[in-house]
Amino acid sequence: MSISPTSSLITPGATVNAPVLPANKTVEPTASPLAIQDSPSTQVSLGAFENSTPTYSKPSAEVTYLRYQQQTGIVAGALSQQLLNEWSTFRNDRAHSFRAGSFLSQVGALSAETNSFRNEARNFSVPGDIAAEKFSPDFSALVGKRRESFLLTIRTKEGDDITVRMTRRQGPGGESLEFAFDVVGELSEAEQQALDKLASKLGEVADEFFRTGKAELRGLAAFDDANIQSFKLELSKPNGDVYDTLNYDYAFDETTQTRRLRGEDVAGYQFDITAHVNGILPTDRATAQQTIEQYLDLIRRAGDARGTESASVRFMLDGLRSVLLLDELTLPTSSPAEKSLPDEFHTGLPDFTASFRATTTYNPENRTQVSAMNLTMGQTTRAETDGARLLLQQESFYELHSSYFKPLPWLEAADFTNGNYVYVNEYESGKTTRTLDMSAGDVDSLLVEREKTHDILERFYQNFAEIDRHEDHQKERTLENLVDRLSPTESNEIRQQNLLALLKESRSNLFE
Repeated sequence: MSISPTSSLITPGATVNAPVLPANKTVEPTASPLAIQDSPSTQVSLGAFENSTPTYSKPSAEVTYLRYQQQTGIVAGALSQQLLNEWSTFRNDRAHSFRAGSFLSQVGALSAETNSFRNEARNFSVPGDIAAEKFSPDFSALVGKRRESFLLTIRTKEGDDITVRMTRRQGPGGESLEFAFDVVGELSEAEQQALDKLASKLGEVADEFFRTGKAELRGLAAFDDANIQSFKLELSKPNGDVYDTLNYDYAFDETTQTRRLRGEDVAGYQFDITAHVNGILPTDRATAQQTIEQYLDLIRRAGDARGTESASVRFMLDGLRSVLLLDELTLPTSSPAEKSLPDEFHTGLPDFTASFRATTTYNPENRTQVSAMNLTMGQTTRAETDGARLLLQQESFYELHSSYFKPLPWLEAADFTNGNYVYVNEYESGKTTRTLDMSAGDVDSLLVEREKTHDILERFYQNFAEIDRHEDHQKERTLENLVDRLSPTESNEIRQQNLLALLKESRSNLFE
């Protein structure tokens, strides 16, 4: 029997009444069966019957207890009650998904009360002859195997370390739900507010994962660079005999003025993205949203070619957006009339490097053939000045190494058991270098150099023998001075408008 969290038994600090058990019942005696003996002659006798006092044991009851009944502080008490409420929901509804957000949303307020909090709700089998309030639960033994869990670690700019964890366990020894919060250091009021904002945001991410098995950050606006240095979020839930896990690791480096985000989803797809916060040219959110689509399309194409699940593709796309499209409140957008020639030249994105990888899997019948993906991309900006002369150069690049399996044209899926499949090796790279040369505010040249390579090898296997192969190799390089498109007879106003259009064109077609 489980006791509802609203009962007196599970209200922190309250006296608990014993559960009502069935009254003793009188057991009516029954006669012993007849015993029949066949040899040497059939005899029938009635067995003797002795009167005995009937016995009855009260059945045990399943009761939920808190490890720590008394908690100091309003938030601590509320969290303990919430732990009981959540545990009661689990006990009564096995389809209930693990929820972390309602706990993480309170850690900011909790940090104002205490630097350490821990409590656990666990069910115990209480003998029927012992009142529930008289029972002494033993929390020293582990109750069973870990089920769902989350671990959040945060470091502040001042070096304080914050750890928040929650775990549900289940096994032969019972079930439990535990929540813990610890701070090493002393949080300022500003750090408490930053913690509250970040933990609440990550709670939403955690709840999405435990509900669907997938999650996305959807931006880093909740991260306060002024007070928080880094965070790491680890989420885990059972999937049969294994665990599905999803991780994020984010840090802001004050010295290099860079943000770095790493992530891995349940399918093993990983990303590692580093972006510069203060670049040579100011970022512009509206322009950045247009430019980033060219990089996002590279991720989509790489995923589509190998049949990547849409959830993993979205996971990688979200990672790049979260780092490169920063909080719009800190990144003002210029109106077209306010944009200078260097502004229009700029992609609007911060300089960055990013890599995306798929977990490596092998052909079970031929381990020399693997399915793998490694996509790198980025942008670098350089600037030189010499008196009235300004030289700006921006390089945008990507490189893809990918190998994967496809079905033969007449099959629906690759057949490794019988050796019928297509094995593909693909390499693709692209780089666009744009150089703006200006003197006294006028454009002398706008050079656009493009390089592109694409190699693909497809090997067709039937009954483990290679029956055909297709190869294609492409490489091209172009160099153009876009200023040559301008007419020397244009007025200054028309020339300026055409220059702005050419600059926009150069950043709108980076990898064509």
